[in-house]
Amino acid sequence: MTYTIIGGDGKQYGPVSGEDLLKWISEGRVNAQSMAKAESDAEFRPLAAFPEFAGAFGTHASTADATTPFSATALADGDYDLDIGSCISHGCELVKNNFGVVFGGVALTLAAIGLYGVLSYGVARRKGEIALRIALGAQPGRVVAMILGETTGLLFAGLVLGGGLAYAASLLIASRLYGVAPQDPLSLGLATGLLVAVAMGAAYLPAQRASRLDPMTALRQE
Repeated sequence: MTYTIIGGDGKQYGPVSGEDLLKWISEGRVNAQSMAKAESDAEFRPLAAFPEFAGAFGTHASTADATTPFSATALADGDYDLDIGSCISHGCELVKNNFGVVFGGVALTLAAIGLYGVLSYGVARRKGEIALRIALGAQPGRVVAMILGETTGLLFAGLVLGGGLAYAASLLIASRLYGVAPQDPLSLGLATGLLVAVAMGAAYLPAQRASRLDPMTALRQE
């Protein structure tokens, strides 16, 4: 038998087999108040209401939550006799998940801003070196390529170290995730792509500006 689950984000996930659902319960991805329905059911109800899953939650599952179903069409039909406790629990899960998305977005934005600031400042401080190299006959394009190559080395080292730490952290929060794998390729790819783009832009723009300056002017400014 398969089941459909309402995630903390309000979306429906499934069909999910009973074995997979038991695994989710053991990992803490769903709880006794998570709303679900079997393929033969017409309405959603808490997982604790299913005899095949009730034992997986132990004795702490609420009896009231286990016996009161939640109809997916109750509001449309005008039936307002809903289990308020289950609705509040589901709403708290939704807010908690959305807060995690906002917090992750803010953290990624701050990381990108900090990375850009550090790298661009480091390249800008080398304006005198860039001017001197050009004054001695180096091609501006080769100088910019040298700066980008050095930045790529730092970036690679940072990605290796950061990737290892991110993997370790994902194992710690795996039980708090629902609807997404701890090592979700799309999320990791988007975050890595953004940081790589920011890092290369932070190195390229100051180096390009410095290479366009008159070497003598840049050296006098230094």
